[in-house]
Amino acid sequence: MIKMRSMILKFKQATYSKVSEFSEFTQLSKFTKYEYRKYSDSYESFKSRYSTIQPGQTINSHEKIKGRIISLRDMSKHLKFGDISLNGQTLQFVTKFNSDFVKRGNIVEICGFPYRTKTGELSILINDIKILKEYKILLPPSARFDKNNIEDPFLKYQKRYLDLITNHSSIATFQKRSLIIQFVRNYLINEGFLEVETPILSKGWGVK
Repeated sequence: MIKMRSMILKFKQATYSKVSEFSEFTQLSKFTKYEYRKYSDSYESFKSRYSTIQPGQTINSHEKIKGRIISLRDMSKHLKFGDISLNGQTLQFVTKFNSDFVKRGNIVEICGFPYRTKTGELSILINDIKILKEYKILLPPSARFDKNNIEDPFLKYQKRYLDLITNHSSIATFQKRSLIIQFVRNYLINEGFLEVETPILSKGWGVK
């Protein structure tokens, strides 16, 4: 009993120590919890707003977007092209930054200006980039949404997160499924039905 009380006391002391350290850290670094960031509505709205940009033209309008880097292409020693994705939509970016932040799989915040390349691709010219989440797992060699990157069905269903990151068609399927379920649920609720959850994996429940 005495030993248990001693362990509890040590645990409380360690907890209080960590809390005080964190409080000092927040005061010194001016850390803001749950920082609010305002982004462009979507890639489609970004493309529609700047659809009239001519090839080679840059608009002096500061935009902020977020997403996952899915591909990178080195055009020269100091220039990189890449694609960023969010909710199945893609947008090309152009950067001169040679940073570890610009890595495939990372979720980043991009600040920059609308720009259309000489080939006619609407892009965002990066002025600043901030990492939101570093991704440790390697993506398939050519993670592009216009083709199926994971052909093995076992791997596709076992690592669904990887399938959703790399395959646009899989994201579209889940979006349609969600809309169908939502429509059916709303229709039945409006008709007076009651939604309940029943245990379907246990053999014992409901059996006498």
